Amino acid sequence: MKSARQIRQRDPRLPIIMLTARSAAEDRIHGLELGADDYMVKPFHLRELLLRVERMLERTTWFADKSQPSRTITIAGVSSRS
Repeated sequence: MKSARQIRQRDPRLPIIMLTARSAAEDRIHGLELGADDYMVKPFHLRELLLRVERMLERTTWFADKSQPSRTITIAGVSSRS
């Protein structure tokens, strides 16, 4: 499994949300230091996760190469264009 740091090295714009049962402040800080954009502790509400993903996908359009075709991503019936 790749770490967030390895993913960041390959694609610094790829959104990363860590979903984990580790809730200590040190764990959250470490996850964000590794390159995660967000850190969610289980259990969480599915709607909250979907909203966070949706917001991240919206932000990816800030950096999008307009010459590339856009794509639609659908998770649990929620769609977003990237």
